[in-house]
Amino acid sequence: MNDVFFNTNSGLWLFASLGIYLVLLLAILFYVLARKEANSAEKIAVGARNYGLWIIFPSLIVTMIGPGYTLGAASRAATNGYLYMGFYCVAMVQVLLFGLIFAKPFFELSRNKRTVGDIVGAGYGINARRFTGIATLLQAIAFSGLFATAAAKTLGAIFGLPFEPTIVIVTLVVAMYTMTGGLPAVLRTDILQFLLLIGVLFLGYVAILRYGNSWVVSDDWAWNTTSPLTLEAAVTLCVAFFFGEAFLPAYAVRSMIGKTADVAAKAFTAAAVMGVVWFLSVGLFGVFAASLSQNNPANEAEFFLRFLTAGLVEGGVASQTVGGIFMLAILGIVMSSFDSVMHTGAISFTRDVIGSFWKVNNDKEYTVGRIMVLVIGTAGVFVTLITDDIMDLLLFGFTIWAPTMAIPIGYLVLKKGQVRNRASGAIGIASGTIGFFLFDALGFSMLPGLLGGILSSAIGVFLTEWFGGEDQRSHAT
Repeated sequence: MNDVFFNTNSGLWLFASLGIYLVLLLAILFYVLARKEANSAEKIAVGARNYGLWIIFPSLIVTMIGPGYTLGAASRAATNGYLYMGFYCVAMVQVLLFGLIFAKPFFELSRNKRTVGDIVGAGYGINARRFTGIATLLQAIAFSGLFATAAAKTLGAIFGLPFEPTIVIVTLVVAMYTMTGGLPAVLRTDILQFLLLIGVLFLGYVAILRYGNSWVVSDDWAWNTTSPLTLEAAVTLCVAFFFGEAFLPAYAVRSMIGKTADVAAKAFTAAAVMGVVWFLSVGLFGVFAASLSQNNPANEAEFFLRFLTAGLVEGGVASQTVGGIFMLAILGIVMSSFDSVMHTGAISFTRDVIGSFWKVNNDKEYTVGRIMVLVIGTAGVFVTLITDDIMDLLLFGFTIWAPTMAIPIGYLVLKKGQVRNRASGAIGIASGTIGFFLFDALGFSMLPGLLGGILSSAIGVFLTEWFGGEDQRSHAT
């Protein structure tokens, strides 16, 4: 596949595309700095908090679809069948429910707060807040490894760049503009990434319209009727995709920064619809890409390359143009998710953990938060030494958050911050952790560790609420 791009002209075009993209990122960063949009700890964390729908929506969708989801969708549809896309749509159902049910109360609870941990601490107390900060940090590290891996595979598929050095370079680039520009820079670069995402969708459907009839995709292959998923695997995946990113700080912060609660609700609802369109599309692209060759591509990124180049080059669109747009779009998706988890992980750990033990004023929070961005990026690089499998890293990130945080946060938001017993949060977190390891160790065929942890967390929260007595002390953090 790489030889499609390795000639003088195409190589120059691809490197020029990458150069233009980096220049645009720098221009956005300088714009943010010149307008003093990121000159305080609060602005770094939540920006101006008056953003409209057409800033929050594109930022949310490019962050949400992520490289793990996107590249995984293309390869899993090709290797496991198109029905696998149903699991990605399950994730979008969770986003839709957030928009319809949770976004408005979450917005109201977030006034004068900067992190999900701030909200948790106000409702459940300091210990629950600290655990939220730790969980956010650990998931940020896992996802940083995932995003760095996705970027390295993309650039490797196009340029043949070595894996490990590429991971380090990409991590440094994302860390530098995230720690300097904070959320304002993240939001503005996301708009650029969104435009690139639309470009890939357009090219993909042009390829299908031009050459779909010439590609033979058997029903057995496309729908994987010869080796379907087991019921246990299907249950596990549904639970993972539904709960894995519920109330994830990288997404939830976007419900905190809108002009109104309605803006937050509309952004999440629209993102859920757009997410379904995106995943069904890239799954379709993956199936057609696999039909081009009986041999699996070297990595997930090459599914896209095979599809786009085969479908468009013969139609007169230059291969280097297709490769350049693909490269920038996937890098854009990587950057948007990467900078968001770095940002929220750093701010949350600084405020919710360090700030809960030692008094940290705004100046110190500003400095420590920047340092934590580099810490998360460095730790993410080391994670890639353990595994470079995108789906493994994605599911690992899910297991850090879903069994412990999803139920306590969801319940707190539904109760609009007024729980009967503040200990229910910490108990829900602890029981979810114990339940996950217990059910995982016992190996119940129909109750995997992730689901066991979520059920245990729910039981812990509700039993404490019902039988633990009423405790309506002040919600001050």
